[in-house]
Amino acid sequence: MFVAVAAILGCLVSCSQSGPKKADFCFVKSRDFSSGMLAKYIEASTANLNLVESPSEPLMLEMTICRKSDAPKDFEGVDAQDISFTNLLSVATVTIEDRDGVKLAELQLKPEDALILKKLVTGEETIEDVHFVGNSEKPDEVIKRCYNVVPYLTADIEIRSGNKPLSLSSDNSPSEENDDEEESFTTSSDSEDWDAVLDSYEKYVDQYISLMKKAKNGDMDALTEYPALMEKAQNLSDKMANAKDNMSPSQWAKYNKITMKMAKAAQELQ
Repeated sequence: MFVAVAAILGCLVSCSQSGPKKADFCFVKSRDFSSGMLAKYIEASTANLNLVESPSEPLMLEMTICRKSDAPKDFEGVDAQDISFTNLLSVATVTIEDRDGVKLAELQLKPEDALILKKLVTGEETIEDVHFVGNSEKPDEVIKRCYNVVPYLTADIEIRSGNKPLSLSSDNSPSEENDDEEESFTTSSDSEDWDAVLDSYEKYVDQYISLMKKAKNGDMDALTEYPALMEKAQNLSDKMANAKDNMSPSQWAKYNKITMKMAKAAQELQ
């Protein structure tokens, strides 16, 4: 899994946000998220960890996210509502560490804040606050021991209009892809066995949903299984980087069906 080359220690957390309890201080360990297409467009700034009155998600991190100054401009002019995030159960995740680098918790972006990140991708906004939420066996301990906030995984990006994927034309305006007929698909030089990749993707989604159910039910063994599953996710993401150009329409339809299965499960597990 790709890891940022250098960690930037800075951006001391503000503790002014109201709430029953809050971390005395945490550092944003790295401005860069470690993987995913979205990571090319955004970077972390300051963060503020609080304990809130929510039995299922008592930990809330408010983080200021900026659009990168060198972010690609390929989504400029695209309506943020037409952007979809794919390949991850959550749009973005961060981890909380203690002073020794021990992972204390993993938090996921609140679904209602996804539109904010879409606007950062398109360039409609350049800096915004978003919220990451999650749970821990001992949330009070997380608040007490919090030292680093580590930007972690992000989703990939797809442009959609209604239920149809879109591609960017040469002038960066979205246009519908012609995928009505199987015969229009031509095989590229990529020798990837996409049927096998899709089978692996479906198994990954099933494992991820099972893991999230364990975590939601307080099974701490889920935390030990998570890193291996995320490594599998990164491997799949690498394989599928050019999937749209190489899959047949029926394969692409299967991919979207699996992705929707994951999205539906994410809503049910909120």
